[in-house]
Amino acid sequence: MENKIQTVVTKNIEIGKGIPKICIPVQGKTKKEVFDEMTEIRQFPCDLIEWRGDDLETIDTDLEEVLKRLKTIESEKPILFTYRTQKEGGNGKDDLDVYRNLNMRVIESGMVDLLDVEYSKEEMLVNEIIEFAHSSGIKVILSSHDFQNTPSIEEMLQKMCRMQETGADIVKLAVMPDSKEDVLALMQATEKMNRLYATVPLITMSMSETGAVSRFCGGKFGSSVTFAAGTNPSAPGQPEADELQKVLSIIYKSM
Repeated sequence: MENKIQTVVTKNIEIGKGIPKICIPVQGKTKKEVFDEMTEIRQFPCDLIEWRGDDLETIDTDLEEVLKRLKTIESEKPILFTYRTQKEGGNGKDDLDVYRNLNMRVIESGMVDLLDVEYSKEEMLVNEIIEFAHSSGIKVILSSHDFQNTPSIEEMLQKMCRMQETGADIVKLAVMPDSKEDVLALMQATEKMNRLYATVPLITMSMSETGAVSRFCGGKFGSSVTFAAGTNPSAPGQPEADELQKVLSIIYKSM
């Protein structure tokens, strides 16, 4: 049967096909920390780089300067911009105007290849950002993070279906497990969504040490990107990039 999922091509990678792509986050409270980490990350194995803008204390004044510098440091790999708000587990302000303005400025800069948009924001705002990003040739990852628990398989399926209906290019779902059964539930939901309902690539993960296996094996269930730590992890359970690459190579060689 022909695969109905529309893969996402950006720079030199195709998300949704082959081995899951490795993404490493860049964090930093100051411009120097961001630039130093970006330079250091270039030695790690990865396919794309995420700048977590919510960690930069001066993002309001330095956003465009940092984006331009990051583009200079890394011109070959796709850059994903994320402003993760406190509601979704980050350090960014939950103020909708702040969220909108920062993401609009990122899109207008033309310095990124992908943009993370939080599904929990108001529907009109989510649609506005997605439409503006697409008009500027930027791909959108629509994300949802549950740091409290792991919903039922059916609830996760319903949420991912609603998320892809927004027109986002990639759907990302992260949940917190209380048990190994929760990790299995996340992977079952991923497999079923990918097999029956998905029209766009999925990114799913079960967080914390309990869910770490999903970051290594998630690709076999339908997750197309996995996040790894470069110098610092951006989420609980994130493995080191070198370690993750080795494990992925073994898994995809033997299966």
